[in-house]
Amino acid sequence: MLRSACSLTAAIASVLLPCTAAEIPIEPQPFTVTRTLTATVRPPDDAFPIRIDWKSGVTLSIDAIADHGSNVKKGGVLVRFDGRELEQKLAETTQAMSMADLAVAQAQEELAPLEETTRHKLEVSRRSAQVAKEDHAQFHAVQRKAREEQVAQQWERANQSLANQQEELRQLRKMYEADDLTEETEEIILSRQEYMVAAAQHELRMATLERDHTLATLLPREAAALAERERDTADALRAAESAMPLTLNKKRLELEGLRIQAAKAKQTLADLEHDHARLVVHAPADGILLHGAVEHGRWVPAAKPLTTRDPVTPHRAFATFVPSASPPVLAAALDEASARALSPDATGMAVFAGREDLDIRVKSGSPAATTLPDGTSLVTLAASWPQGWQPVIGSTAEVHLVVWHADDSLVVPTHALQPGPRGWSVEVKLADRGSARREVTRGRVSGSQTQILSGLEPGQVVIAPNPGG
Repeated sequence: MLRSACSLTAAIASVLLPCTAAEIPIEPQPFTVTRTLTATVRPPDDAFPIRIDWKSGVTLSIDAIADHGSNVKKGGVLVRFDGRELEQKLAETTQAMSMADLAVAQAQEELAPLEETTRHKLEVSRRSAQVAKEDHAQFHAVQRKAREEQVAQQWERANQSLANQQEELRQLRKMYEADDLTEETEEIILSRQEYMVAAAQHELRMATLERDHTLATLLPREAAALAERERDTADALRAAESAMPLTLNKKRLELEGLRIQAAKAKQTLADLEHDHARLVVHAPADGILLHGAVEHGRWVPAAKPLTTRDPVTPHRAFATFVPSASPPVLAAALDEASARALSPDATGMAVFAGREDLDIRVKSGSPAATTLPDGTSLVTLAASWPQGWQPVIGSTAEVHLVVWHADDSLVVPTHALQPGPRGWSVEVKLADRGSARREVTRGRVSGSQTQILSGLEPGQVVIAPNPGG
């Protein structure tokens, strides 16, 4: 009906009312889906990034570096760092490590006898405390009473001896007084006996003094001395058992601390030696040196050519060595839609501005599994560079990729499709010159054309409204 109305209108007033629909015959035809990308030339994946992977933390600067883009033979110097500060620290650390080893050896020599003497002194203190305790107990249990009995017996013996001597003198005098005449011999015997009595009296006085002194002074004094010795040795033992292990443990901890310091010095020395061996970076093969690096898959050139004394950031590549045998590659950042549409083996052409005459074929790889900081995915394109020509690293090219192709497809203008409750549909011209809607299954889309997978047959005519009608 729409076509009939359109024809009638065209017959009556073709110059006044333009037709608002177009008839599109449906026939199998080749259908290609393409994507146009902007890609950047970057070093290949096997390029050698140059960075300071220092372990020592010493700040280094460039002493010499090959010019940007210069050719370097295998074994040639790519970059040399200023190692004066590192070498000074290396010498200081070597000396510090030697001193640390000597300190450890000395502490070990001091610890061994200290452990032995500590055990011995503790044993002596324990024995002294035990002996003092036993002596004090023995004194009160046995010795004091025995000493008391001893001085009492000595006094009793002296007293008895005096009594005996006095009795003998009395008897002699009684006997001699009975005689009328005292002979000279008898006088001698009496004098001798009187002397014996005096001596016995003296001995009794001495025994009395010794008894009283022993009971009142010596024995209490000895008891106090033994009690003090028991207390002092017990205190000394407690102090020894407390202080000596602490002193020993302190010495052990000091030794362990010295060992840790020596280990740290050894590790520091190893780190410095590691860095010292990397002060000069040599080319692993023939190639060129570039001032810049690949970051997140993209080539980032240096802000300016690197020169002597330029500082460099540790653990971050600042230059890249590209082997001559490794051609550069193209890298493109894809948005989400392009990444979904791109197949891993898509082929196409790369065009460089000003060198449109070059035939540069490209083939895509798989998009990166991780996204870039801006949310895009990175894809690497392998290019077949023309003989004797290679692009400059960092230059850009327009890449046209065929992401999908079919030799025979039914295709309709995209604007001919209309969504509905049951999916997509198009208006189809009928044999009676009327029209009807047909449900279709949509396939790939390329520009203004859409592939139809089912719902249409070759020879049918689709009525599509003019885009601006």
